[in-house]
Amino acid sequence: MACFLKKETIYLCPEVNGTLTFEGKPLVNQPIRIALVYSGKIHFNDYIYTDEQGKFHFDGYQIKSREPNSMFGVPKVTQQILTEIDDKRYRLWEARLPSNGTKRLKMVEEQLKNIDASFTKEIKETQYEYHCPESPVQPLVVLSALKLKGLEQ
Repeated sequence: MACFLKKETIYLCPEVNGTLTFEGKPLVNQPIRIALVYSGKIHFNDYIYTDEQGKFHFDGYQIKSREPNSMFGVPKVTQQILTEIDDKRYRLWEARLPSNGTKRLKMVEEQLKNIDASFTKEIKETQYEYHCPESPVQPLVVLSALKLKGLEQ
């Protein structure tokens, strides 16, 4: 019974760094939104603005929770990083992680440590999949308007 009371560290999101450009020019003072959801509840929701070089940064975020030890289902982590260009919303990254959040996923850390958000007039959203060694049963599925390296379309 005691295992149900134990709180686990949940890795909602690693540190995020990126650069936002449109047609090769930095998008200055551009809003970037991050929303981190765990087990259906928003635990972090914030906006920041790009600097004069189009760069942005979010610190990594984690929480403590008893939910991974619950017998009432498997909680999931959802990460969203969005921007708006000309009143249209674009996903830089939207992922539902294939684990309950108690494991760091190397591919997620690699993708988010240096986001190259280079937009052009022809923006197309793509769904990517990756089979994480840390969670081999279910793939990591990502929606993005960016070309992501190392992920399959």
